[in-house]
Amino acid sequence: MTETVSMPYGWSRIDIESDRSWAVRLTPAQIADLEQALKHALETGKSPLQMSRTDFPIGGDAQSVLRAAVGETQIGRGFQLLRGFPVHHWTTEELRRS
Repeated sequence: MTETVSMPYGWSRIDIESDRSWAVRLTPAQIADLEQALKHALETGKSPLQMSRTDFPIGGDAQSVLRAAVGETQIGRGFQLLRGFPVHHWTTEELRRS
């Protein structure tokens, strides 16, 4: 006997195609928070492996979307797509640290 899974992680291809809520576009405020955290991280002069949470202080707007994405991966669908990272103007080093 096959049972239908009704939890968020029991999705099918059709579910994903018809409900795009799994793709989230970052807002300008969230991007600004991430860019400020990146600037701070670069100013520390530390390598990514030397950094701690305090070296990459993420503002509240970005924290909320990142926490929601982690929650979605752990107790929701199992994945989340975040769009809008401004990678087109970040250097290779900035991309490594972000």
